[in-house]
Amino acid sequence: MVHFHDADNIPLDNISDEHRLFPGEGVIDLKKFCKILREKGYNGPLSVELINPNLWKIPPKEIAKKAWDSLEKYI
Repeated sequence: MVHFHDADNIPLDNISDEHRLFPGEGVIDLKKFCKILREKGYNGPLSVELINPNLWKIPPKEIAKKAWDSLEKYI
């Protein structure tokens, strides 16, 4: 399984779990990341893993829908 998320636009040395964002909301080149995964032959599961306390206030069904919607364009 590949954890699939985006990240805030901050220096790499300062990024931690709470800086994770939904795919497409940050600065990671996820299209390039997906291209590399395909080139390497990976076709396993992707998991949107958000360990961002700011998102914990959103109802779980909303999080799940937004996670799927943000991931769908990359698969």
